[in-house]
Amino acid sequence: KKKKKKKKFVNRQYNKEKEGEKKEEQEEEEEEEKEPVGGSGGLFFGSRWSVLCDGLMDGVCDRYQRVCLSETQLDFPGQPYSVSVLKVGYCIPHTDGTFKADGTITLIEGIRNILVDTGGPWDREFLLQSLKQRGLEPRDITLVVGTHGHSDHIGNLNLFPSALTIVGYDVSEGDVYLSNQLAEGQAYTVDEHVRIS
Repeated sequence: KKKKKKKKFVNRQYNKEKEGEKKEEQEEEEEEEKEPVGGSGGLFFGSRWSVLCDGLMDGVCDRYQRVCLSETQLDFPGQPYSVSVLKVGYCIPHTDGTFKADGTITLIEGIRNILVDTGGPWDREFLLQSLKQRGLEPRDITLVVGTHGHSDHIGNLNLFPSALTIVGYDVSEGDVYLSNQLAEGQAYTVDEHVRIS
């Protein structure tokens, strides 16, 4: 009888621990559903890409970072570059296994004007208006970085035909693909303050 009681106690304890773990996981998932996906201060951008702006803000990191941004905390002045999150991205899973998502669009202004992700085709007018509000036209963007090839990240590349474009391991100016070492894990240096890895 003692063995059975002990076994039941152990099983109850195990079940309580598992229930606690499941509850914690569920709370984390619910919290993640609320979080926009994007970079903090525009310094860090998704996937395997990082845009590193040395000296832009306090403490530059070389790893992807996921941080919630409020609608009032979207501009980060700095020297020699300032960062503006034009649109905060999101990813909301649905119960049927699908999800609704849109990528973050970030503008880095300074020595060069850099756009990190262009949004989806549905963001075209929003992107043009956002640039115009900052006194910029598509021709003023000299570098476009697509963090990866999803349509909500590179859906407006065609607006920037004269910009240097980096998507995946490809670095191109128009239809000319430039030699680089991104596939070997080496950073692509834009200037002394910005490099893509």
